[in-house]
Amino acid sequence: MGGSNAFSAGVGLAMGLLMGQYVLETMRPRRVEVRRVVVCQTCGAHNPLENRFCSSCGHSLYPPPRVTCPSCRSAMPATYRFCGNCRSALHG
Repeated sequence: MGGSNAFSAGVGLAMGLLMGQYVLETMRPRRVEVRRVVVCQTCGAHNPLENRFCSSCGHSLYPPPRVTCPSCRSAMPATYRFCGNCRSALHG
């Protein structure tokens, strides 16, 4: 009888150790892959950072560069031909 009690104790100890490892493994935070994206301001689609234009609607993901009006010194998008503040020509 002494041998079977020792065997049972050994099995119980092994099961306890395995259960402890299982609990620790399930409580460990999982590594989450972070994917950085640019959200299109027109349609809300998520795009990779490398995209210059939205893969869903085709609009530019980044604002155009700004130019300074020679008359009133207001900052305007480089795509404007005239200042939206004083109506002066922006490109000579």
